[in-house]
Amino acid sequence: MLLRYRGGEGMLAWAFHRISGVAIWLFVVLHVVDIFLVGAAPDVYNGLLFIYATPPGIIMEWLLGAAVLYHALNGLRIVIMDF
Repeated sequence: MLLRYRGGEGMLAWAFHRISGVAIWLFVVLHVVDIFLVGAAPDVYNGLLFIYATPPGIIMEWLLGAAVLYHALNGLRIVIMDF
């Protein structure tokens, strides 16, 4: 029997969950690198701090917060649905 997946809200939730998970993972990698730069190259680290304080950096910080919130709440929804 051939089953056809029709997409919809479930597919969007799945896609956004994966996208937010990858975004959070990329932030963690960036965070580890910039923490490393504190000791290895303080001048480069100070340059990164300047970038983080610009409007695009602030917007990315807000988007990260939204991704973490969405990923956490959708993860709880999945756990509840599995039970």
